Amino acid sequence: SENATGHFQQAERYARSVEGPYAPDSDYGISVAFVATGTETHLYDFRDQAPTSRSVSSFHTPIGLKRLVTRDYEKAHKWLQNNPASNFDPDLWDHQKQCIDTVDENLRERKRRMLIQMATGAGKTRTAQAITYRLLQSGFADRILFVPDTRKLAEDTYDSFSGYDPTGAPPFRDRYR
Repeated sequence: SENATGHFQQAERYARSVEGPYAPDSDYGISVAFVATGTETHLYDFRDQAPTSRSVSSFHTPIGLKRLVTRDYEKAHKWLQNNPASNFDPDLWDHQKQCIDTVDENLRERKRRMLIQMATGAGKTRTAQAITYRLLQSGFADRILFVPDTRKLAEDTYDSFSGYDPTGAPPFRDRYR
């Protein structure tokens, strides 16, 4: 009946007291810890640049956990900073660039959840393409789920995403599968 978040200090003490391979330049021997009560599980990521800690529905697989602890958030932030939306895709409209800049700012503030609301015809798909591309290129994400609400929108979005590449390199479909 206890709350997992109430045991943060215990998890933090443990993370500081052990030696681990993935946090050599840190006060922590391990960069992440789980606290489980039997009814809830909470993931704590102690890295400064990492998104905020959160409740999770289950433990990561070994591959997923390795992917999490080896993700370089500092490098990802630098990539986003060095590739601002205004220079990233010259075909973006001003409000799309502003939206992308706001997503970048939220990531710097360690936020994991964001809602983007745009009017019909405002370029939501193009904005989603740019955000998706930036998250993958920077290393913030290695998988992204895009869920359209109709089959037609799914087909149109797939075709649109497949050909998207703002840098002039091979199209999205050749780079990410």
